[in-house]
Amino acid sequence: MDWGDTTIRTVEFGKPRKVKGKQHHRATYTAFEVPAVYQRLAGQLITEEAHGRIHNSHESRRRWMYARLVLNSFADELLKNAAEPIEKQIPPASFRSHTLTPILQRQLRAVHDAYAPSVRAAMIRKGEASLTMSRVTEIYLHQDPTLAYLIPRYRRHLLYVPEPRWHLGVVIRPARLGDSKFYFAVREHHEQIMMAIREEREVDEGHIVRDSHGMPLLRRAEVRAVVLEGLEEVFVQELSAVVFHPTLSIAIPGTDQCPCRASY
Repeated sequence: MDWGDTTIRTVEFGKPRKVKGKQHHRATYTAFEVPAVYQRLAGQLITEEAHGRIHNSHESRRRWMYARLVLNSFADELLKNAAEPIEKQIPPASFRSHTLTPILQRQLRAVHDAYAPSVRAAMIRKGEASLTMSRVTEIYLHQDPTLAYLIPRYRRHLLYVPEPRWHLGVVIRPARLGDSKFYFAVREHHEQIMMAIREEREVDEGHIVRDSHGMPLLRRAEVRAVVLEGLEEVFVQELSAVVFHPTLSIAIPGTDQCPCRASY
């Protein structure tokens, strides 16, 4: 998870087209350049869509449909921009997606992106009874979620939103795609982490030790999830602050560099 403020990467969307004289279709792909953080999120959604076609469970199928809808909407945005006269097109580094940006803003707050009750609960300011337009504007428009200084928050919040962490685990070990055991393990670890946070708050939230980024040091449930999911190399900085644990040498090919490709 590494990019600069103006780093752009490639995503590819394909439409099925009938092969002339044949009874089958073939996808024709179009490449678009987008800010790096959109490529990362598109990669997560593409992987979720692929997993949902293999793994027959309620949650994976629900996420499969959600991912397809979001990716189609994102593709529409890119196609619309590309159809503009060249002088009116938004350049890749300046492009901001109306579809993906709200999801990124939620990830920055460790909020699940597709459950309305949890999104609303996370938005309401503590002590207030209802959600106001000014509060929503503050959350979604206060900061640009593509900027590189937010990388530590994105990385740490992988521990609190299961889908992007599951995606990272699949990138590290592609054989996990379609693996129900790993899919459910990530969600079980997520519940254990949430339980640890609730128990910590009930004791004394004022005594929580934080790192240089203002994030709490890893809890035991978080360390356990990182180790069991094989993510030590990603969280080596956080782990080194709390435990002496030999990190595994895990290569992560293409986590950010490979083009994302999806059917549209």
